[in-house]
Amino acid sequence: MRAIAECVPHGTAVVADIGADHGLLLVEVLRSGRAARGIACDLREDPLRTAARTAARAGTSDRVELRLGDGLAPLHAGEADVVCIAGLGGATVRDVLTGGEGRLEGVQRLVLNPLRAEHHVRGWLRDHGWDLRAEHEIVEDGHYYAVLVAEPGDDDCDDAYADLELDRDAAMTIGPWIARGPSEHTRRRFEAELEHVQSIPGDRLAPRREVLERVVAFLRAT
Repeated sequence: MRAIAECVPHGTAVVADIGADHGLLLVEVLRSGRAARGIACDLREDPLRTAARTAARAGTSDRVELRLGDGLAPLHAGEADVVCIAGLGGATVRDVLTGGEGRLEGVQRLVLNPLRAEHHVRGWLRDHGWDLRAEHEIVEDGHYYAVLVAEPGDDDCDDAYADLELDRDAAMTIGPWIARGPSEHTRRRFEAELEHVQSIPGDRLAPRREVLERVVAFLRAT
């Protein structure tokens, strides 16, 4: 949680947590002084009630607004400076961004923590004009996570994917910044995923298997 919170810049006026669940992320951001106010959004009432109790225990209730709704729908365009989406699968994060793209107007940073299939998120960011500024690897209790930090595109910015000796699909799978300095955890993670895909009979996952084979070959040679 702290690694995600640390991606929110100091001086942020409003941070929105989409799929806030227990509300711990907003508490971490607010208590660290990174943001002045938070908006907790969730599809269900029970997580919002939990988030309210979390904020009350932390003494941040007066700076947290709770909103019920699907994805980015509870937000108004221009009211959040930073949007965090953590704890969802990559395809779901992509769908949330797609469904609420108009509400990202004015957002200066996206902090995204897909639990798996990060390539869906990286692809969306690149196709929709967001620059991937940083990536962080997190390993907790044997599980691997990536935190992606993106900002609105600038024609003068360097392309994160430039000068990589990887094809687009492989780069989207590893992550362009992670690929520049992969860890042992990175290699083991994709070796395990490739082994799993290879164990599934039939050709349905053949395209994914081929990408993973290129990814593992690159990581073993790095």
